[in-house]
Amino acid sequence: MGVGDVRAQTRQCFEIIKAALEQAGSGLQDIVRTRVILTNIDDWKEAIEARKEYCQDARPVDTIMAIDRFVNSEWLVEIEVDAYVAD
Repeated sequence: MGVGDVRAQTRQCFEIIKAALEQAGSGLQDIVRTRVILTNIDDWKEAIEARKEYCQDARPVDTIMAIDRFVNSEWLVEIEVDAYVAD
């Protein structure tokens, strides 16, 4: 993954999310909300294009925001999700 590649970093975030959801007995199809946090708001289209690759069976509500920086200065994007799983 290129450090400066927002799309690649977004994909990596979703791979981590996918694994965590599957470990919890859920999946990407259960995502109802995403929060895309960027260090450069101009990168939002790249991040959303990568998100679309993972949210094909879900139509989550999105919040997109920018911050000055993350603790690790190489990070360009962080993704948070909420997922709903019926009992």
